[in-house]
Amino acid sequence: NMRTCPCADMSISPSFCPARALSTVIHPSAVVHPEAEINESAEVGPHCVVGPGVRIGSGVRLLGSVHVDGLTTLGPGVTVYPFVTLGHPPQDLKHRGEATRLEVGEGVTIREHVSVHAGTVGGGGVTTIGSSCLLMAGVHVGHDCSLGARTIVASGSLLAGHVTLGEGVVVGGQCAVHQHVHLGRGAYLGGGSVLARDLGPHTLAFGNRARARGLNLVGLRRAQNPREDVRGALIAYRLLFGGQASGFAHPPPHMQGGKTLAERARQVVACTAQLGPIAQELADFILNPN
Repeated sequence: NMRTCPCADMSISPSFCPARALSTVIHPSAVVHPEAEINESAEVGPHCVVGPGVRIGSGVRLLGSVHVDGLTTLGPGVTVYPFVTLGHPPQDLKHRGEATRLEVGEGVTIREHVSVHAGTVGGGGVTTIGSSCLLMAGVHVGHDCSLGARTIVASGSLLAGHVTLGEGVVVGGQCAVHQHVHLGRGAYLGGGSVLARDLGPHTLAFGNRARARGLNLVGLRRAQNPREDVRGALIAYRLLFGGQASGFAHPPPHMQGGKTLAERARQVVACTAQLGPIAQELADFILNPN
């Protein structure tokens, strides 16, 4: 049930078009392939280009000058701002035109000048943006990346191929993340950083090259984690990586020791009953990196 916006003379803003409540609004300047699947409640703004393999869900808004191509699926409620490109072939010399995908989850907001590429056969064939993510202006998401729900990538940041961001990760502005790097749930990468190694869950890092500086305590508190779980996570972090102890989070004598990081991580797992689930999540990330 597609129809062209009746406001062809632009005397009425398409955002107030009376056809919105009736069926899909497609601006007359948009180029939409007849094989594209567009939900009747979606809006395709001026100068957009939508390719044949694209599926656009309910309530999606392409605000103007958006190019969506390839086997791309936009979930319900996605909003895409001008000059965004989605689903184009990966920047990988091994790619030979295979049919790979981009999947964007519900309620995602993609701001101006963002590019998100489709996956590669060697990387699983799909790039995934989880629900309720925010990609700010000028972000690039490379092939085969996987972004968990509610992640935020700030303006000008670049994610190379095969990067994984866990749920609730925040990447500050003007960051660069190396290919195949994994940021655990709730991690925070400070602005202007270059990250070339994995970053554990709920961990704060910044610098070039970025290194862990402590726990993302602000994020943990905003998520309303119990005080005792945060304390246990601090104890685990100091046991794993060192750092100045405090009366609030000082590892007891029986938890100190372990020559290697893996040995210390196993010690944390053995003390999960005392340290809590966040501590175990930190240790599991080390012991099971994939």
